[in-house]
Amino acid sequence: MFRRLICIGFLICNFFYIAAQESKLGQLFDYKRFFELEEYVRDSTTAEWKNTCDGLMYRAFLDNAFGKLKQSDSLIYKILEECTEIPDSIRYFLHELIIDNNTKKSDYPKVLETYRLLEGVNSDQITMQKKPAYRNMITLYEPLKTKPPLEVVKGKDYHYIPLYKNGMGHYILPVSHKNITENFVFDSGANMSVITESMADSMDIDILDSGFVDVGTSIDGTVKAKVAFADELTLGDLKVRNCAFLVLPDSVLNFKEVGYKITGIIGYPVMREMGEMIISKQGVMSVPPMPLYKRKSNLFMDGLSPILEAKYKNEIIQLLFDTGSTGTQMYASFYAKYDQDTKRFGDLTTINIGGAGGSTRVTCFSWKDFPLSIADNEIKLPIVHVLISPLGLKRNVSDGVIGQNMADGYEEMIINFKDMYLTFDKKIDQ
Repeated sequence: MFRRLICIGFLICNFFYIAAQESKLGQLFDYKRFFELEEYVRDSTTAEWKNTCDGLMYRAFLDNAFGKLKQSDSLIYKILEECTEIPDSIRYFLHELIIDNNTKKSDYPKVLETYRLLEGVNSDQITMQKKPAYRNMITLYEPLKTKPPLEVVKGKDYHYIPLYKNGMGHYILPVSHKNITENFVFDSGANMSVITESMADSMDIDILDSGFVDVGTSIDGTVKAKVAFADELTLGDLKVRNCAFLVLPDSVLNFKEVGYKITGIIGYPVMREMGEMIISKQGVMSVPPMPLYKRKSNLFMDGLSPILEAKYKNEIIQLLFDTGSTGTQMYASFYAKYDQDTKRFGDLTTINIGGAGGSTRVTCFSWKDFPLSIADNEIKLPIVHVLISPLGLKRNVSDGVIGQNMADGYEEMIINFKDMYLTFDKKIDQ
């Protein structure tokens, strides 16, 4: 079973300054329960409060999470200019948010400039401890500093991209460069597009002159990567310009225990620029020129990882949404809250969890016909594995990971990472 394959970026730290002043809001913020926080801020605060330093900071983080990147940047610069009494550590956290906004906009020079600013700080202990991580990201963005931002060219017409599931349950689509076409995984869990060394060579995609970058894997390990850049790709009939790739050794994406290897991944940044994507069971993904299903946001971004709002027993749970996942798992935080339900409806078992960098065996409960509500649709997942113990680092942000199997009861799944929503259409008669 494969979860998120590749993860790179710098996670924004907990905002203790606010938490100390607003216990309810601070707790929601500290655990990044942003769906509840957004509702709480919207419904329970006055216009005057929203223009205080605390109110501006909440809004800046929420705008970032829900894809309103320009609004977030404007609020951050207003805070840095007007809120003179906030601690230096908070100022540096806000610079990390500037990095996140500009990473999503593929503004490589701005990202590099801000990382360099933070790497040069010698007056704040927390920020100084992060210098190795900042230097790693400087290595990543240095060769991209002269490159233009990622662009998806849609025009006024619909685009149709062949898309199918392979034997491992991953979405596969054709990617072309210089008249060479290969099949890549289409994976929202990869927060940067990925290509193996041999495939970059085969497709004549330029590997840039840079040092090695440390990249996190799905089981909290690290591997060494380089950076590549393609001036133009096509996905089916859709043009993608200025696409950056992490370049990994072939062995990292070769899962010998199951006889399966991956040669390339189209990740979240390209998906975001595509706008609305309608994935059909008929083996095609259509990309309309304008959104057709626009609705209230039920997705937010934790850095470059999409988090989906779902409900269990009418209570909000947050799930990492991963189109590259072949199943759904609930983490130990879910088990801690719903252990009685889990024991009642689940059977104790063990499973392998892994991805790039290897796998590990964990104890869990296997729960059949697991009920969830997503985008006002009542669904039942055939099998969900509920983990008993935390896997690696504590997972405060999400209560689990959910894959494309949530759409099995519908003809179409609609995803939009710009307007931040996911929904379904054309329910299949059972």
